[in-house]
Amino acid sequence: MRDRVTVLEELRDAVVLAHAARFRRSVSDTALQSDTRPTLQDFPKFPQCMRPRPSPAIMRRSARAVTHPTAASISRRAASVPELLNVAGMYFHERGAYSRARQLYERALAIREKVLGPEHPDTATSLNNLAKLLREQGELAGAQPLYKRALAIREKVLGPEHPDTAASLGGLAGLLWRQGDLAGARPLCERAVAIREKVLGLEHGDTAGSLNALALVVQGQGDLDGARWLHERAVAIREKVYGLEHPVPALSLNNLAGVLERQGDLVGARRHYERAFAIFERALGLEHRYTMGSLSNLAGVLERQGDLAAALPIYERALAMYEKVFGSEHPDTNRLRAAVLRTGRRG
Repeated sequence: MRDRVTVLEELRDAVVLAHAARFRRSVSDTALQSDTRPTLQDFPKFPQCMRPRPSPAIMRRSARAVTHPTAASISRRAASVPELLNVAGMYFHERGAYSRARQLYERALAIREKVLGPEHPDTATSLNNLAKLLREQGELAGAQPLYKRALAIREKVLGPEHPDTAASLGGLAGLLWRQGDLAGARPLCERAVAIREKVLGLEHGDTAGSLNALALVVQGQGDLDGARWLHERAVAIREKVYGLEHPVPALSLNNLAGVLERQGDLVGARRHYERAFAIFERALGLEHRYTMGSLSNLAGVLERQGDLAAALPIYERALAMYEKVFGSEHPDTNRLRAAVLRTGRRG
């Protein structure tokens, strides 16, 4: 039986973090500002943070269960601790607070492996979340075994056509895409699309996510017409599901702009980049990875249009943001530093 004090401490920490997410308090070490961040209603992935405060009677019963625990109640509570940690981690992850999110994900994973076992679906969820975070931080070698392990668990426990299996397929495919292994990524993306179309439907938001991932791979393989069609389909679905001003459709707008840029339609690309950036800035704030990425892309298309006077300050602004959020040695930071030098010399 786990130590009662340990359970109480973990519950306390998790509840405090969940309430911090719910009320969007300013957290100094994550540089979050409440007036530039969306409400939780904009992110329906976090229902645990949205639950109303329990009644006094329920709170009294819960307090008694904590102070006079049975083996069963400790087991239930031990399982709930990583769920709260995971929800809080997702909150900070979506807002670009990567250091805080990583601590929470790692703690949730350690508890789930110990309490639920190494092949439990919730353990796979923690593996997948941590892998996604590492991938976004550029730690591709660290993310790959986590993605593979999560996929193996979900295929074995949930089945080959479960939506969570599709999520792991998409995550691993995204990693392979980042590594340049397009041949390895494409069948995983196609399988994820097939699962989600069959299980969730043709116009589900998650189906659009898989279409978006497949489009990026197809684009990387040089099929720009095919990629454009997939991106346009993803945009249409996401705008219908989430609304025109939500950051999820803006992701597809940003990616569609990338295809238009490669096809030589710089005017169309600029228009989509500007719209995506405006949505991201309004919904997520300036230091979110999506906002930074769209700003960098906008600078790139301005450079290609020959408008170096406009491109250079945007590159410089994006570089400052990447250095602050990701650090000076991140691959994207280095890429932007090179772009600033190149544009400055040409100007």
